[in-house]
Amino acid sequence: MKSWMVYWEEDGSRLIKEPIKIKSFKYKISPMAAWQPIIADEDKTVERGKPEIVKIKKITLPENTMVSNLKLLRNELGVLITLCKFGKPCLVEERKEFDKAVFLPIHDGDIQKGDLLGVLKVYFVEIGDLKPTEKIPEGEEWVNLVYFKDGKIIREEAKIKNYKYIQTFVYEYVPIIAATELGVKKGGIYTIDVEEIRIPSNTILDSLYIMRNALGDVLDVKLKEGFRKVEEPKTISKAIFVAVRDGRIEKGDLLGVASVHHVALKKFALELLKKEVKAKIVYADNGNLYREPIEIAPYGHEGTPNGKWELLIAEEDKTIKKGELTLIKVKDITLDPKTVVSPLFIMRHGLGAVVDVYGTGKPRRIEDPQKITHALFYPIFDGVIKRGEMIGVLKVHSVELKTSERLVETLNKIARALSPDVEELAKHPEWPYLWS
Repeated sequence: MKSWMVYWEEDGSRLIKEPIKIKSFKYKISPMAAWQPIIADEDKTVERGKPEIVKIKKITLPENTMVSNLKLLRNELGVLITLCKFGKPCLVEERKEFDKAVFLPIHDGDIQKGDLLGVLKVYFVEIGDLKPTEKIPEGEEWVNLVYFKDGKIIREEAKIKNYKYIQTFVYEYVPIIAATELGVKKGGIYTIDVEEIRIPSNTILDSLYIMRNALGDVLDVKLKEGFRKVEEPKTISKAIFVAVRDGRIEKGDLLGVASVHHVALKKFALELLKKEVKAKIVYADNGNLYREPIEIAPYGHEGTPNGKWELLIAEEDKTIKKGELTLIKVKDITLDPKTVVSPLFIMRHGLGAVVDVYGTGKPRRIEDPQKITHALFYPIFDGVIKRGEMIGVLKVHSVELKTSERLVETLNKIARALSPDVEELAKHPEWPYLWS
């Protein structure tokens, strides 16, 4: 089957379709990382559920870097979906500049210049012998933190920094479980109360990708306390959920799974969740929905820096409408046991972005082989996805599953190794590849 890359002309006048070769690419992640604030550079009125391309303060990412979104809602008006640009998509190994982002409003309101829209995690990667020749620019920025108080939008000025941190590759899984009942409609976006989850200090949050609920997907989560620094403990109390079919969320349903990544900022801090929970998985089979009770023991994984990219290639023609998330059949990707995945955050198709992936039937455990059959695609333009078009890229990593007790042992070993201050390590001439 032939495959194509689809992107906009530099001036946005037309879509270009260019043939590509399908192959996997291997890479290695450095343990050193940073994060980059995404800041609005224009005023814009937004409507709930209608995606907007927002002009942002230009950011520059060095060659051999990739990014993902730092979870925990950073702007209570909505969710940062992806970075985007007109013109041919840049390769990971190229230097990249962005001045636009796609923002999904969950409330009506106004974005103002200087509002913080989200924060990106920036990973340095090695591809073959290639390494970046420049670093993430350092510095501080004044931004508006945007949140609701007594039903009104509040803007609080704050100074934020391009932080550097050390990745431990130690993750703990946190089930996101509905604490209420709610009817949902296909394409709708809902803020759902969930069973409260205490998140330890010195952790960042990501999703354990591959949709865990046949009714939809968790795009982000919201804190009970409002804004908190990474080095502070926090409590998840709500989930931002998008429905892909009509149905009803029941109390106790598993909506998704978060992945808590233990990191070091200044000095490493050790703390785990250690909580066993009960939930109901919701899955579709032959057009019918099923619920099944499960018990989830506290566990997680230790990752490796080695990964690969797999291309998500559409296996069907699909008409799409702006703002209506849809499942698109893709060329099957078979995953080995003990494998985790995540979509590449930067937009790879001119009409929208992949926000998650899906396998038909009952959700599989990570320790079992899995098959990716669909991609959850978020359109930002009306149009048609054609069979053979690349709609996204999937990062694939092998992991070692561990109980909480074994995760503690691993973190203790890492804590002893990470006695130097991160700021001092960042001054080393080999940063960010000290241990590669």
